[in-house]
Amino acid sequence: MQNSLGQGQPTTIYDDPSLSDQNDNVGSPPRMAREMNREDTGNMFKRIFITFHSNATTGDTNTATARGTVALYNSVGGDRTPNQVRLAQIAGQTVNDELTNLITSLEVPWADRTGSTTLAGSYGEIRNSAISNEFDAMLIEVAFHDNTNDVKLLRAPTARNWVGRAAYHAVVKYMNEFDGLPLNFLPEPPFNVRAVATNNGIAVSWSAPVAQAGSGAPTNYVVYLSTNGQGFGNPVGVSAPATTLTLTNLPADADFYFRVAAANAGGESFPSEVAGCRRSSNPAQSRVLFVNAFDRFDRTTNLRQTPAVQNYVPPGSTGTIERVWPLANNAFDYVVPHGQAISAFGLPFDSCERRAVTNNTVALTNYQIVVWSAGQSLTNTFRALERNVVTNYLNRGGHLFVSGADIAWDLDRASGPAAADRAFLNSALHADLGADTNDNSASYTVTPAAGSIFSGSGNATFDNGAKGIYWVQNPDALTPTGAGAVAALSYSGGNGGTAGVHYDGSAGGGRVVYFGFPFETITSASARNNYMADVLRFMSKRPDLAIARTGGSVTLTLNGEPGLTYAILASSDFANWSAFTNVTAANGTVVFSGAAVTAATQKFYRAQLSP
Repeated sequence: MQNSLGQGQPTTIYDDPSLSDQNDNVGSPPRMAREMNREDTGNMFKRIFITFHSNATTGDTNTATARGTVALYNSVGGDRTPNQVRLAQIAGQTVNDELTNLITSLEVPWADRTGSTTLAGSYGEIRNSAISNEFDAMLIEVAFHDNTNDVKLLRAPTARNWVGRAAYHAVVKYMNEFDGLPLNFLPEPPFNVRAVATNNGIAVSWSAPVAQAGSGAPTNYVVYLSTNGQGFGNPVGVSAPATTLTLTNLPADADFYFRVAAANAGGESFPSEVAGCRRSSNPAQSRVLFVNAFDRFDRTTNLRQTPAVQNYVPPGSTGTIERVWPLANNAFDYVVPHGQAISAFGLPFDSCERRAVTNNTVALTNYQIVVWSAGQSLTNTFRALERNVVTNYLNRGGHLFVSGADIAWDLDRASGPAAADRAFLNSALHADLGADTNDNSASYTVTPAAGSIFSGSGNATFDNGAKGIYWVQNPDALTPTGAGAVAALSYSGGNGGTAGVHYDGSAGGGRVVYFGFPFETITSASARNNYMADVLRFMSKRPDLAIARTGGSVTLTLNGEPGLTYAILASSDFANWSAFTNVTAANGTVVFSGAAVTAATQKFYRAQLSP
């Protein structure tokens, strides 16, 4: 608080000379709220002070049994703000009711305290002497930090989200009761967002949110656009029930990213996850689909930190603490680093969530290359329906780049997976976990394997929890399986092992590249671009070379991936080949002349990607 003061604000906000630091810790939040309050803007019901705490009883997780939410108010009338009791009643009951009636499941059920959701006492942080009747104040004891189950919920980003939304609903109810504010509650965010190129634009589509925990229904949607996946603006409104917007004013060969919010008279929801698209001006280019299959969002991926500054004294036997920073669990925007790397190579891309693939909203078979991002989903990395769709796609010659920690563990650990899980890992992804100990390489650096598609690229590091993307807890060490599958990347240090596998399609089906760690956690953008370029070159269109002879002259026509350079080799005996020329298929097709051929000579030509 000291560091947040503006110029001219009194230091007594955080340091009252007449009080101890302990009392200042209690009194400074309401003093700061009073300092920030603009009394001349509306009546006192236009603002509320709510503080969130955790609760405790015995302080011992072995004996503490109390659970759930309690809203506090002062028992002495003179210490209360004008409507503190009623505010506490509304907030305590609203949080209790909404958290115990969620459609979305929590790790453990929220404790129902109906009949005991408020408690009177002496609470300095919400005492009127620090507030002077400027606004009502109350304190929410969210849950009990000495109860094992409540502690799980306190550390869960999902539970915190629902508590925050319930508290907001309580504020609206309070303002309705005392100030006549209409009971309009925000909708939940849209889901299943996708962005797909059309002949003349980009179609952004989504699914309407499911109402729960008192949320409202959307009357319209707002689509936001970004060219870099960070700053979103340029809002475009769409009236419900429509769930698609086609933007026709966006140029081809440029990256665009989208978020969608649901709205009604109460305002806008949180935004959806990010979708992205790059529309090509050349229909001959390979189409790439990015599929976000990383939807895990729970406390087990919370960051762990060990502070070593400002004389930090750990509360227990170790100095490691757990931080609940939702963006470090899952930012739901990993289409951006993938899209930027695909774009750097020059190919177009569409994007969707994995449910769009399994409900046939987006067909994998419309794309030559699929990039499947599993993040660190831990479980349900490839559900049965997803396995079937991906297997059919590969069998029809589609190419797949999949990355993610825990995929091999989920599909192939000693106990748990079904035979179909193991078969998919071995036959579709061309890899095996081996011993369960391979579920964690304990390394965050990868090195290209000699002779692999990455051999021209350098080493890369990925996030160990200190790089600002997200903590990759258990990168899988893999074993290539079957003909045509080889090690592509190796872990450096730690327990070692194979970090990536590629399969060349020689035993049937499309080509596959599989990383045992999430691609988006590679810390260097240039390394991401290089590795993605290697993957896309490996999966680009195979060159098709046609020869036509007119008299003694030869005309060669090459069809390939637009923008890539191909080496043309020539031979007179079909055994010894020499370089003839290099050509770039700027638009997918290039026509050029071969050497003159007489009746007494023969010439053979073939094309391959230029190194």
